[in-house]
Amino acid sequence: MVANNNDSNIHVRKRLFYLDIIRVIAVFLVMYGHFVSVGMFAKTIPFIINDKYNATLPLLKENFLFDFEIFIIENFHTQLGVIGVSLFFLVTGYLMPVMLEKYSRIQFFINRFFRIFPVLIVSTFFTGLLLYFTQDITFSFFSYFTTLTLSYEIFQSIPLIPVLWTLVIEYLFYITCFSLGKFSLKKVIFINIAILVICTLVIFFKVSFLYNFVNNIKFINFITIGSYLYFLDKTNSALKIKYLICFSVLFSFFVFQLCDSIVTHIANYSMFSNHFLSVSIFLIIRALFDNNCINVHFVNIIKKLADLVYPIYLLHVQFGIVFIYFARDYIHSKTVIILCTYGLCVILSYVTHKYIENKGISFGRKINKRIA
Repeated sequence: MVANNNDSNIHVRKRLFYLDIIRVIAVFLVMYGHFVSVGMFAKTIPFIINDKYNATLPLLKENFLFDFEIFIIENFHTQLGVIGVSLFFLVTGYLMPVMLEKYSRIQFFINRFFRIFPVLIVSTFFTGLLLYFTQDITFSFFSYFTTLTLSYEIFQSIPLIPVLWTLVIEYLFYITCFSLGKFSLKKVIFINIAILVICTLVIFFKVSFLYNFVNNIKFINFITIGSYLYFLDKTNSALKIKYLICFSVLFSFFVFQLCDSIVTHIANYSMFSNHFLSVSIFLIIRALFDNNCINVHFVNIIKKLADLVYPIYLLHVQFGIVFIYFARDYIHSKTVIILCTYGLCVILSYVTHKYIENKGISFGRKINKRIA
């Protein structure tokens, strides 16, 4: 970060600042998808709004906020929330080579564990309390266990956190990273080919008990597009990497189509337009903010919001939807309700980040220093 004290407008230049911008945009798109699309369209919201209240759904009447979502669906055959999740996956793919350059495999695993599970544990129990006292919804001990261990798909249990499926995919990618160690282009290509082979064999031999596993690992191919984007920044053979990025997008699209023949995801992740839009947004933001001087105040705001992204992601659906359910009786403006819901989620996530996430990160760093 470089500050110019001779200018009344203080500017800074910060490496990888654009990743923070992408993360903030991604989480706000995901929240938009759940608050606006689900809030204005869904006639049932299982395990968040009690079924006995279904007659009162959708939560909100459609207004202009929904028009942009309709535009994206009709013209690009995807959704804003889907684009947001896809951006998260790309950022993960970009950052993992960085992490594995910095840490040994054991340190990498410890870092990921203490970044993920303290917030997951607190979010799970907060969710259980929220839904019990506001919706009279209870979950079994087994649901808590399979949520906290990310094993709900294996045991076909109901997770307390609706967005947990993406965390399962990311953790599968972390295990892949742990297995391979430091990244290289050859290793990323190996991941792509291995996933294609696994998916093909499972589909060809109709190994039905692995269908959900195949449905998850197809997303790892998409995540590796972010890894190719990382190598674009780190190599002198920029043209070669650009070709590989184009290939990886097409390859990921092909694997999605292949896997959709057995398990079709309810959202539009498999659409080529989603691949194209999410990668394009990543590259545009990278071009705009990577090497430019940015106002220091803007940087600080984005950085603080980016720090809250993980707890926002885990908490926003449950707390946001329940808040909208009650707020609609007191606030008549749908736009004001949505804005208040955003604000509530940011505040809850700030508290979670400050008192839970930061503590977990610090503890993980202490352990890593001891074994360094």
